[in-house]
Amino acid sequence: MKNIKKKFIMTGLIGSVAITLLSLGMILLFVFGNGMSKISFDFLTGDTRNKTTYVIFEKDKEYSFEYDIVVESRTKEVHLKETKNPSEVYNYEGDKFKLSEGLVINKIGKNKLNDFSTDQIKSFVEYLKKPKADLEVRLTAPGNGIFPLIMTTLFVILFSIGIALPFGLFAAIYLVEYKINPKANKIIHFAIDSLAGIPSIIFGLFGFIFFGQVLGLGISLLSGILTVVIMLLPVIIKTIEEALMSVPNPLRESSYGLGATKTQTIFKVILPTALPGIIVASILAISRVIGESAIFLFAAGTTAQLPKLFEQGATLTVYAYSITNEYNDIETACAIGIVIIVIVLALNLLAKLVSKKLGGGLHG
Repeated sequence: MKNIKKKFIMTGLIGSVAITLLSLGMILLFVFGNGMSKISFDFLTGDTRNKTTYVIFEKDKEYSFEYDIVVESRTKEVHLKETKNPSEVYNYEGDKFKLSEGLVINKIGKNKLNDFSTDQIKSFVEYLKKPKADLEVRLTAPGNGIFPLIMTTLFVILFSIGIALPFGLFAAIYLVEYKINPKANKIIHFAIDSLAGIPSIIFGLFGFIFFGQVLGLGISLLSGILTVVIMLLPVIIKTIEEALMSVPNPLRESSYGLGATKTQTIFKVILPTALPGIIVASILAISRVIGESAIFLFAAGTTAQLPKLFEQGATLTVYAYSITNEYNDIETACAIGIVIIVIVLALNLLAKLVSKKLGGGLHG
């Protein structure tokens, strides 16, 4: 009977591990399989938003370029293709542009291409190759990069952890080391547990209303950061609290026996010993920030631009959600997923390295 029970337990354990590894493998295979083809230097360093400029096609000058006329439900555009020897055009500031692949024409002179038939658009474009008068043309370079999103995500991580970690650390120190009022501690623990169980979408609505409207911060990165700080506090407090409680009491008593004050004991003995747990709290918080979308969607907005504290900004997860929901662009969303995985791994390795260096220095 005992052998059967033991085999049953072992089968369950092995099965659970196998299902976990299989699920992880399937997720990674899906993400890397769909997104790896999009990963490139231009993708990682390019702008996300389209860049539009007006250029001049000069009278009696010949221009060489190839093109396709793309007609969609709401738009008609001319997409330039790869050309062996593309001509160059200039805007009003004297900046030079090659008429090469990736540029889009959607306005020629005063004519918006949406207002014309495909044949008429073809006539306009052919006329551009040797115009009889100077023509102003709107050229758009589609944004296919995610550099602003990466910078915004790192910006949000830095500020949110920088605010939440000190508050969480001191709250945990109070709960573990001082214990001034047991009843107050119970109330605080109840509040922390309740806060940890609130769905992130509720935090997002709260941030949108309280920080955005009541405090007048609007939909901005600052509203998103302050909201996510509130969400992170329960995770950080509980993790650091467990780390502090794991420090053996004889260490405290030895410190007091040598004449150290409580403050000296906390900062010279307890915190260095609990440093690995504090690093774990930071890693968990970073992972929560990177994976969060509902809060930033409501409180920070979806504008893909370089981070500005009092303006809107989109993180990697928010943009991945937006392009999947609006354009069903699974490839780009998976490519963003790969970048998120790499960022999480890099930050985890950095946190462990810092923990090792600081721990060695503090104990040495």
